[in-house]
Amino acid sequence: QEWPEVQSGQLVSVELPHALPSGMQGFVFNLRNPLFQDIRVRQAITKVLDFDWINKNLFFGLYHRTTSYFDNSDLKAPPLPDRAEQKLLSLYKNVLPAGTLDTVFELPNIPMRQALREALDLLEAAGWSVKEGVLQKDDKPFRFTLLMDAVSAPVWERIALPFIAQLRRLGMQVDIQTLDNLQYKTRVDQFDYDMIVFVWSESLSPGNEQEDYWGSLAAETTGSSNLTGIKSAAIDFLIDAIKRAPNRSALRTAVHALDRVLLHSYLVVPHWYSPVVRLLHAADLMGPQKMPRQGLDLMTWWKK
Repeated sequence: QEWPEVQSGQLVSVELPHALPSGMQGFVFNLRNPLFQDIRVRQAITKVLDFDWINKNLFFGLYHRTTSYFDNSDLKAPPLPDRAEQKLLSLYKNVLPAGTLDTVFELPNIPMRQALREALDLLEAAGWSVKEGVLQKDDKPFRFTLLMDAVSAPVWERIALPFIAQLRRLGMQVDIQTLDNLQYKTRVDQFDYDMIVFVWSESLSPGNEQEDYWGSLAAETTGSSNLTGIKSAAIDFLIDAIKRAPNRSALRTAVHALDRVLLHSYLVVPHWYSPVVRLLHAADLMGPQKMPRQGLDLMTWWKK
């Protein structure tokens, strides 16, 4: 229901589309933990985030599910690689995650009962089984903790709790631990966590920052942004290709390839993004007919 000021015409509510990469926000797996080193485990956990329920009940249907580290831009990997991308990826095809070159990356949009069934199949294939309601392997329960900081915890708990409820239906023992900001930063800098919430921002001109995000050296560097702990010769090669790209076409191909490998590696449980900037403004303010890529630049607005 619109505000009375909008109904009367005093204020105007607009949505301004933008063309900026979404980046990647999500629940982050720490691959340094042996629990998450099997990709089938990460795939299983990814399946049971009920985005449709969250979007409908918590976000008024305002968000889109993130399906790329560069969603909402031309840097998003297409469903399948073109010839140039295949050539780039073929150098490391033997070490790429299964399906990277010939399978479309898709997040499940299926009933939760089916998602849980498929997740359990993946877990059983990875050697886990449910005994007396507890998911376990070699008599050890599947247990991990989602770490949060005290400032953001009230925001994230309403998202995390329904997600954790589904994981517990699989027999997992999942807890939330909240720390003050200093303790949280220390733990994250030292990679001392099982899972956290994080967002990697991306631009239309990716470059050196990708080393800090995904590089093998950064995985061992205290305080880096390689929070997943991924170490991959293929990813290191693609980051170098991005840094050395001689033109926009080559850059786009290299970013598509990196995006594809990251997605098929299941390093995070992707969240959501908005392709628009939402603005409420006075009726006597005007903006340009053709909006900039960022969707909103108040320096280009004027008063009638």
